[in-house]
Amino acid sequence: MMLRIQLLNPGVLDGLRDEIAQALHEAAEETGEALVQEAFRIARARVLSRTQRPFFGTGRYFSSLGIASRKTPGQVQGVLSTRSAIGPIIEFGSRPHLIRPRARRALFWPGGPHPVKAVRHPGTPAYRVLSEAVLQAGEQAEELYRKALNEKIIPR
Repeated sequence: MMLRIQLLNPGVLDGLRDEIAQALHEAAEETGEALVQEAFRIARARVLSRTQRPFFGTGRYFSSLGIASRKTPGQVQGVLSTRSAIGPIIEFGSRPHLIRPRARRALFWPGGPHPVKAVRHPGTPAYRVLSEAVLQAGEQAEELYRKALNEKIIPR
């Protein structure tokens, strides 16, 4: 037995190929946008967490977290950032250092034993809030892409 299929109008395949390529492109763009949003959500949840450091809650650092994305042909570029002056210290840490007064001759804080000329700060560990959020979001890339692609190819 032999089965023979003959396509009489090969132009139909060209149109189908273009539709599939467009669906792949749109699914990739949607995945990129979703990954940026997911990284932002993860970073905010981490800062709000009472069980994961840095325990900052809803203060200035939390308020300074932001995202931006830019679409260019064939790609989505996303940025997860902070406008906070302490952002780089939270992300990368700091070495032990000496803190000295700026305007006055001594440092004093409520509850401190007495004014002091300098304080030895032990340094700050790198909490990697933003980079870990991006990595965690990236772990979901395949799942998000499959979901977006299914919605494009099999519309509901």
